[in-house]
Amino acid sequence: LVSGQPLIINFKFFDNLNYVKIYAKWIHQANQDTFQNAEIIIPIPLHKMRLFKRKYNQAALLAKELSKLSNLSYTPFAIKRLRHTAPQAGLSLKQREKNLKKAFKTSNKKIIENKIVILVDDVVTTGATVRSCSQEILNSGAKEVRVLSLARTVNDCEAIT
Repeated sequence: LVSGQPLIINFKFFDNLNYVKIYAKWIHQANQDTFQNAEIIIPIPLHKMRLFKRKYNQAALLAKELSKLSNLSYTPFAIKRLRHTAPQAGLSLKQREKNLKKAFKTSNKKIIENKIVILVDDVVTTGATVRSCSQEILNSGAKEVRVLSLARTVNDCEAIT
């Protein structure tokens, strides 16, 4: 751990990839129903500039492990990020949605047409990224999009049940 930071923060921001397989196993075990009848797994893509800077895509690492656990097709290039968007951290929901407008494009519609797709992200904050990406996948002919993530942030006003 980096100075006591939580595991997920270390995974997302400090290159701690030691627990990818464990995280994927937790996600898979806790979401068995999500995998039923699903056909492909797609990670939220990073723009090539951000991928070059980070050296890896945490969502892609999780998605690849989840595909192994579920025996579903891992399709990392089914959708791509067209624009190098500003980092979402610190932006309001409205700013995030504007930032992501027309940011994703399906690279090959035949891969997702009439399929139930599992979209994987590392952390869902406002949901703007997964909504934008899901909408592009649905607009390209997917039957359904299901979203999985390692973590989801909770607003102060949301009750935890």
